[in-house]
Amino acid sequence: MSGTVADNNDRQSGVIAAPAGGPEVRSDDPSASAGTVWFNTTSGVLKVFRLVGAWSSGGNSTDARYQVRGCGTLTAGLNFGGQGSGGRSSVSEEYNGTAWTAGNSLATARLAMGRAGTMTAALGSGGQTTSNVVNTEEYDGTNWAAGGNLQNARHHGGDDGTQTAAWTAAGSTAAGDMDNSTEEYDGSSWATTNTISTGRRSTDGCGLQTAGLLVGGDTG
Repeated sequence: MSGTVADNNDRQSGVIAAPAGGPEVRSDDPSASAGTVWFNTTSGVLKVFRLVGAWSSGGNSTDARYQVRGCGTLTAGLNFGGQGSGGRSSVSEEYNGTAWTAGNSLATARLAMGRAGTMTAALGSGGQTTSNVVNTEEYDGTNWAAGGNLQNARHHGGDDGTQTAAWTAAGSTAAGDMDNSTEEYDGSSWATTNTISTGRRSTDGCGLQTAGLLVGGDTG
């Protein structure tokens, strides 16, 4: 190049090349390939292809139910409770990434429970038998055992966390109501904490007790 910095815009020798190991420089977008990074000179944008996962069929549950709750991971999952053909269910099942196998049953059959934890350290709370209940049960990978009762009997709330640091919020605490209360579990007992801004039911939650997210729901 020659001239001053100010008038070099239209003067170049050679081509603009990507540094070794850096993003590709090109005027269009390449074929999709996860992890590809390039600079599009036409749009002036640095771009990257992210791998976006797709759903695929897994092993079928051994017991048909709805309003089931679950926790764990793709290769170590757990489901429990719900409504089966014979009524409220106490069934629990474990998933190994391929197939479901029967685990030991809940002490109390119910649907729309709260859930938290992992396959080997799970928590099920509340739910509905013929009415809302406060029962909490803990799973150690083999057996369910009684835990501390909820402050408010509820079902269809949002929840998550771990067996020793769980949270639950919203749901129905009485016939047809839209609750706004929140409770936290320390591994032995539940305590009421701050309320959410909008009372609702049939919501869902994710995250930790100290970084949780409550989404959606029915306000009536």
